[in-house]
Amino acid sequence: MRRILTALAVLAAFAAVASSVGAASSAKPVLRIADTSPLVIRGANFEPSERVSVVAQAHPASGKMMRVTRSTVATGNGGFLVTIAGVDANSCAGFSIVAVGNDGSHATFKRVPGKCPSLGLKPTLR
Repeated sequence: MRRILTALAVLAAFAAVASSVGAASSAKPVLRIADTSPLVIRGANFEPSERVSVVAQAHPASGKMMRVTRSTVATGNGGFLVTIAGVDANSCAGFSIVAVGNDGSHATFKRVPGKCPSLGLKPTLR
């Protein structure tokens, strides 16, 4: 009887760990602003060690469309930070960022023109 209870406890613990791992990997990739000067983008929920290409497009005050491409590798937890110099996240001009991983993960962040950021609030890295 004691062996059966021990086996059931081990099986229950294994099932709990397996379900939490499955839940973590099913989260959709996401992009967020980590800092605004310079613009730093935080990616999360990408595949572990995935190579990620990050493309930012902006329409600065100069009037000429700007495109910046960066490459990075996600950590073992599927996260990354990318600095995108030249894109002013504090302006009202708008910009978009697309991140695509070589294993199929992808995420988009867009700020439409005219949707100005809140004044006085600056995100900090965590």
